[in-house]
Amino acid sequence: MRLSDFTAKMRRVEQAGAGDPAILGITADSRGAGPGFLFAALAGRKGDGADYIGDAGKRGAAGLRGPERPG
Repeated sequence: MRLSDFTAKMRRVEQAGAGDPAILGITADSRGAGPGFLFAALAGRKGDGADYIGDAGKRGAAGLRGPERPG
């Protein structure tokens, strides 16, 4: 599956980064992110996955940026 396959069906979401990489897996834990993985930055009770987008990107994961959350 390609990253564009995900974005084609989603509203108010944009791709973070260039290209259309193949997606082999998905993770919400940046420590498990890497090439071929899509990092899902989910909000939790104690933390916000958006805080780990940079880490997932450094590990080579593809990413999506959702709508801004109200502050």
